[in-house]
Amino acid sequence: MRSYLEGRTPVPCVQCNGVLKFDALMQTAETLDCWWVATGHYVRLVQDARSRRYVLLKARDLMPYAL
Repeated sequence: MRSYLEGRTPVPCVQCNGVLKFDALMQTAETLDCWWVATGHYVRLVQDARSRRYVLLKARDLMPYAL
C-alpha cells in the first residue's frame, strides 16, 4: 500500500496477479468480444496499410532485460 501511495506500482504476487491482472483483462476482452488476448513487452503492433487492421508482430529485441 505504501508504494502505491508513493506513486510506485507495486508488483502483485503470482497468486494475486491472476485476480488483479488477468481476470480484469479477460473481463475486458469478453466485453469487447475479443477472440484473442496478447500480453507482453516484447511485441510490435503495426497497422496494415491496405486492410487498416492491426497486426501483432515479434519484437525486434527478443532478449528480455535482466532485473
